[in-house]
Amino acid sequence: MRQLKKGQLHSILSHTSHLHTLELDEFLNDIAELNEGEQLLSMDLLNNISTCEMLMANGLQKLVFWIPDGVSTIVDIAHMIVERLSRLQIVQVYCRDPMVPQFMYILIHGLHNLTFLNVECGREENKSNEFKLLALLTPNTRPIKIGTQEFDFEGFLYVCL
Repeated sequence: MRQLKKGQLHSILSHTSHLHTLELDEFLNDIAELNEGEQLLSMDLLNNISTCEMLMANGLQKLVFWIPDGVSTIVDIAHMIVERLSRLQIVQVYCRDPMVPQFMYILIHGLHNLTFLNVECGREENKSNEFKLLALLTPNTRPIKIGTQEFDFEGFLYVCL
């Protein structure tokens, strides 16, 4: 499968209407797997403000994407999502970064329409990330339910709001 070039995502999405779910399938194990000049599709999307505005205007509610190892900081990605895709209701992300609890915390507090957040963070890191997220939450946090799900080789941390 060919990687989309910068700007092609905007061109493709400009022909859509009523897009409620956007799933960006780009499964890389490490950011180093990208060729020179290539950018992650999710980063191309988030860096393009007009594309984000178009998605929000077309009713985007759910975003599914992958953050490979080696991405500089997932906290910046969380802030970009809150700023540019502010009406998301469901976020599903595959990420094994140690900053997953902070990433989730930013989305929980920044996306006021968020009802479900699911992070595939690895089986071993699952419980640890749950405890770290709970430690970040304050009594002023809106009511949430946090849970984990483990399978043979994967672990999920989810939040229902």
